[in-house]
Amino acid sequence: MEKAGGLRRNTELFLLFVGAIPVFLLYAMYMITARSTLSLETMAVPIGLFAAFTVAHIAIRFLAPAADPAILPIVFVLSGIGITMVTRLAPNLAVNQTIWLFISVVVMIVVLAVIRNLDALARYKYSIGILGVILLLLPIVIGQDRYGAKLWISFGAFTFQPGELAKIAITLFLAFYLALNREALSVSMRSFGPFRIPRFKMLLLVIFERDLGSALLFFVFFVIMLYVATGRASYVFVSIALLAIGGVVLYHFFGHVQTRVNIWLDPFKDPAGDGYQIVQSLYSIADG
Repeated sequence: MEKAGGLRRNTELFLLFVGAIPVFLLYAMYMITARSTLSLETMAVPIGLFAAFTVAHIAIRFLAPAADPAILPIVFVLSGIGITMVTRLAPNLAVNQTIWLFISVVVMIVVLAVIRNLDALARYKYSIGILGVILLLLPIVIGQDRYGAKLWISFGAFTFQPGELAKIAITLFLAFYLALNREALSVSMRSFGPFRIPRFKMLLLVIFERDLGSALLFFVFFVIMLYVATGRASYVFVSIALLAIGGVVLYHFFGHVQTRVNIWLDPFKDPAGDGYQIVQSLYSIADG
């Protein structure tokens, strides 16, 4: 086991170095485009990110040696690309984004140090699930409506989306619950002619906000975990059918869903307004 853990960590370190290549190159390209001289000072952001994720790697080596070796390098590359893009588009916001990224790495290490056994955490699965639901409902009570969804909570100059934390809590709850009840879920089927389908109550996933992106994410998490826990493909097929039906219903009942679908179909109908982001992305792809 120790040998396998060491091999995974060595793979992770190698992938971090590989991932550093596009991160450093992309940031260097931005600096050159901005007519800045390449130096340790101007390249401080990608260097700092690489250092932070290297520290995270060292922590994982000691605290979670059997962890998946690909996740940390992937997060590093995506974070590096994201910080570069934010720096190019809104330099005044990039500092806060970078600080929060460093804080997130520290929090990750703290979580690894404090929660050494997931089985112990599983005892609190219902408390975690309730916390997730509370975080989902919180914006309904004191949240702000932006672009058709109530997602944000403000405390003075500080704003955040409780739904982002809710995603973690609900995903943990689903994982723990399905692991405990996999046998009951796998045998809880109804016969429909030659087919066996899940009981309807096993497919219910109630979302209390109009944050449909998060609703879709929770639904996909639920279906994937349900399939992994039970091995029943029928859950997947029935869920896809329900998702298609739900999408049609939501299109007719939510104006912002209609807007987004129409933008997707014809972004050039309003290139300076609703279709601005898609149009700009299409031009960016065309420009390489």
